[in-house]
Amino acid sequence: MSYPTLLVDPPVDPNPFGLADLKSIAGAASIALEIGPAPILRTHSCEDGAAGATGTATLHDTTRCYRCTLAVFDAEPSQTLQPREAALRTLATTLLAYPHSFLRVARIERIALCRQLVDEGDRDSSEHVAGLAEGTGRRLMVNLDYRDLDHPDATLHHEIFHLFDQATAPGGDHRHDTEWERINPRSFHYGDPDSSTIAAGFVNDYAKTNPAEDKASVFEYVMSYPDELCARAADDPLLLAKARLVLARIDAAIPPGIGEFAGRKAPCLARR
Repeated sequence: MSYPTLLVDPPVDPNPFGLADLKSIAGAASIALEIGPAPILRTHSCEDGAAGATGTATLHDTTRCYRCTLAVFDAEPSQTLQPREAALRTLATTLLAYPHSFLRVARIERIALCRQLVDEGDRDSSEHVAGLAEGTGRRLMVNLDYRDLDHPDATLHHEIFHLFDQATAPGGDHRHDTEWERINPRSFHYGDPDSSTIAAGFVNDYAKTNPAEDKASVFEYVMSYPDELCARAADDPLLLAKARLVLARIDAAIPPGIGEFAGRKAPCLARR
């Protein structure tokens, strides 16, 4: 009596589809994806000798110490979805939308997925951080804490622009931008408490921290909240001017027309 030949079951991939997609999309753009288990990542400004120190400088605040505890995605084959699966799929889709030419100009080499990303500047009360960009290491850190799972795309856009801005800033200094600052109201000064009530030209209060955060915040809104940006820009010519300047700089740094990938999300930015 003959018996049917049984085919060997294909190996089960315990990784969620979102993680596999993100790895594939990042790899195609020559970007390494960093996940746990691995040593904790710390920024250059952390105290000497800290375990897992990265030796890189942050584009946010070089005087602060930031710690990324890398996320772990091990799952049993029977586990249908990771709690972070939707966020991973969003990150994959978001990264896929970027032309490789943009990512090359931004010189992004690594994306670290953190289950916890905190500012250790205050040892008594570590501050929660949604994302971070490190200039020297060309690394983005994205926090996948439960507080950040609703809009990970906004975080990724914001941090990507920090690296793009640093790589293409006029005069090589993304922190001081005369052309950008000329758009602001005359009475406004970054970081000045007296300027905190000024709303014209800013997407949120965080954008008032410094020019670099202002630029990254405007780009974040162009890419993640275009309807809100356009609604506000209709009555705010300063904000409209900033958003158009962001797109103009993208086109200046990358072959003509590439800026369309951002501009088509917010049709109000098209020049008439």
